[in-house]
Amino acid sequence: MDQKKVENLLKVKEANEKMLLNKPNVVGVDVGYKYVGGKRTDEIATRVFVKKKMTVAQNDAIPDSLNGEVTDVIEEERVELQLLKLPESTVIPQAVTGSYNPLVGGISVGPCRSINGFIYVGTLGSPVQKDGTYYALSNFHVLAVDDSWKKGDDITQPGRNDGGSCPNDTIGTLDSACLGSKYSCNNEPVDAATSTTVKRKVSNWILNIGGIQGSTLPTLGTAVRKQGRTTGLTYGTIDGLGRTVSIDYGDGIGTVTLTNQVSIVPDTSRNLRFSDHGDSGSVVVDDNVQVLGLLFAGSSNGSRTYANVFSDVESALGVSINPLSWGPSIQYDTGGPNAVAMDDNGNCLEVHVGTNRLFYRVGKANFSNRTVSWGSSTQYDTGGPNAVAMDANGNCVEVHVGTDRLFYRVGKVNFTNKTVSWGTSTQYDTGGPNAVAMDANGNCVEVHVGTERLFYRVGKVNFTNKTISWGSSTQYDTGGPNAVAMDDNGNCVEVHVGTDRLFYRVGKVNFTNKTISWGPSTQYDTGGPNAVTMDGSGNCLEVHVGTGRLFYRVGKVNFTNKTITWGPSTQYDTGGPNAIAIDNLGNSVEVHVGTDRLFDRVGKLILP
Repeated sequence: MDQKKVENLLKVKEANEKMLLNKPNVVGVDVGYKYVGGKRTDEIATRVFVKKKMTVAQNDAIPDSLNGEVTDVIEEERVELQLLKLPESTVIPQAVTGSYNPLVGGISVGPCRSINGFIYVGTLGSPVQKDGTYYALSNFHVLAVDDSWKKGDDITQPGRNDGGSCPNDTIGTLDSACLGSKYSCNNEPVDAATSTTVKRKVSNWILNIGGIQGSTLPTLGTAVRKQGRTTGLTYGTIDGLGRTVSIDYGDGIGTVTLTNQVSIVPDTSRNLRFSDHGDSGSVVVDDNVQVLGLLFAGSSNGSRTYANVFSDVESALGVSINPLSWGPSIQYDTGGPNAVAMDDNGNCLEVHVGTNRLFYRVGKANFSNRTVSWGSSTQYDTGGPNAVAMDANGNCVEVHVGTDRLFYRVGKVNFTNKTVSWGTSTQYDTGGPNAVAMDANGNCVEVHVGTERLFYRVGKVNFTNKTISWGSSTQYDTGGPNAVAMDDNGNCVEVHVGTDRLFYRVGKVNFTNKTISWGPSTQYDTGGPNAVTMDGSGNCLEVHVGTGRLFYRVGKVNFTNKTITWGPSTQYDTGGPNAIAIDNLGNSVEVHVGTDRLFDRVGKLILP
């Protein structure tokens, strides 16, 4: 796709749009694929949509070209909102009408209130977050409906048409509502609204599609999917951008014109329509499950569906689709490289380097206000970079480097007085930077660097005498600094650096013979030092450094084929080496270095 040509045609369209829309019979304008004899070509044109193709006076005709660029005239059936409106007590079950907890994308939702004897239902598109609080996203015309809406209106899932009852099935209340210039939000051309979710949990999952991997901008020719209340999972292609469309929103609101909309045609080899009434509010995603649009309307014959550009929705509502939201970056100490471990109760243990001395801090994370209350910084050893793992009972294992030798310590955390009782520092190998992971049974995996080769050891911790019985040191790869995470079933994920590229491996630990069966080494990004954490369901969170900036990726591990499906690489801060810990509820604590100062961030991940 010639993106420069598309951008130029959008400028041509914008310059001529008022003139075109003032012509009789014209109902919309966009930039997209030209059609000849009803079949799509690869040529990009300024497209003019008309109610019906007919012979008109010369002054009313559409020019064959604008500013030297070709035009196209397309006949289009009436564009309608894709909300389902039914008389009260009418129930028409369709594709997705059940009650969901946690809430996911692609399910029935609607207001509790009736309007002039009618009730309304559409689709809950996805969860979104704003300032660390999660909301359910749909359209204005689904959740607010008309000009009698008010903040605090009760919202039910499923919608009342689908058997939902109020107050038994309410999920929360109408929070924000935006509709073009009628109810303007940052002047964005959207039809969008959110509900609070105080009565349900939420998940970053779209029914029949999978975990949301962030958002992206729409481009011509992109294959897309959506999951809607009425037509379920359907497939299509973006065939137009920058659409201007005028739609009747009914008494009290009237006709609303929205610009910069996305045009989608159905993949008729899979489905005759992309959407229908009841699908309003669905999010539109690409093959990577990145959200690019919010569905709101379509032609009456199903030939096209229209969606708001999702970045416009995010701007209008001040929300984000990204599954991970962070609290502020807060300095908690000074020093060099640091690492962190956390249990499911918010107790965390941090270790860091300070002028060849090693320190620890015990903390308690407050996930509501996104802060960590740390105990005092206490020296426990000397040496270089260090790492730590901890179980739910406060048993911990620390590893560190000392003049090309590798040492470990086993400790017991006292969360009340925020101290650690350490065993002796014991050499177990030679090499460079090292990392460690431990399960609930005292099984541990250690990884380290040795002259550009990567090694692992499997160990068993004796918490009584604070020792570890290690298996042999085994080379498994080549590269630079590495890190490891492990669940209670012996599934593990390793990440490492290789010449400014980042790689991962998924492995399975055999605790009997103290070996690991690794999957292939797979590049997933570029950058510097990286770290990884994983919960008990295969959700993983990776952080890494890229030229003074800090990035994260959310992934889902497939333990059968030993692969990870990663979300986009997203910058969240600036600084140096970083580390991360996550619990089984999606709460996370991150630590990093910034010009000899140490910072923490508390985050929340919407789990699938």
